Amino acid sequence: MVLNEYREKLKCRCRTFEHNTNISDFHVKYNDWIDVDPITGTKIEKEFVEVECYNIGLIPTKIYSYHWNQIIKKQFSIKSKSAFLVSSIDHPSVLMFGFDGMSHSNFIRVLPKTYAQLQKMGFIDLRGHVKIGDNTFPNLCAILTGKRSSPTKEFIGELTDEWNIYFDDWPFIWNNFSQNGYVTVFAEDRPDIGTFNYLDLIGLQRIGICYFDEALQTVTIVFQLMIYS
Repeated sequence: MVLNEYREKLKCRCRTFEHNTNISDFHVKYNDWIDVDPITGTKIEKEFVEVECYNIGLIPTKIYSYHWNQIIKKQFSIKSKSAFLVSSIDHPSVLMFGFDGMSHSNFIRVLPKTYAQLQKMGFIDLRGHVKIGDNTFPNLCAILTGKRSSPTKEFIGELTDEWNIYFDDWPFIWNNFSQNGYVTVFAEDRPDIGTFNYLDLIGLQRIGICYFDEALQTVTIVFQLMIYS
């Protein structure tokens, strides 16, 4: 929103962007720029949008640039193509939170308020869960698929674990939920070292998740590199 006293001095534009299907998580598709109406604004019907503003003068100068996201309500499940179910006792909402690099006991010690709030909200504490690998990939894949992604001396891998492959065909738990009428979300805080992008892994080719913020995270990282380099 631009204050009235600055509307005649600024010109803003925006463009939406999204995951570039059939390429990889690190390729973002940008749509055309459109001017932002200085009086009424411009309604955006996409999840991710980049906004730029310039001062009006002989030499226009960019004074604002930012990437935004919003939740666009979706009506149908990606897998079942049917309307989403309403949360109920038979179909409860399911949220899974993971803190990578932090043990269960350390989480209780250093984040007691967060732990207490999760307990108050009725979250299930996986006290018997232990890690099966050295980093995020094998551990989170086991939670999301119920299978071993990487082979060890004792056990063979149960999933295709190779470089330069897409992970779309893996039996992720979000596919089961989507098939049963759930809204699905998958989000991480660092796309450059994300579970399916670490060390040049190419991630997902198609989006089988209702809300997937990889496109926003990717352009945010690139934007920060441009600013601080």
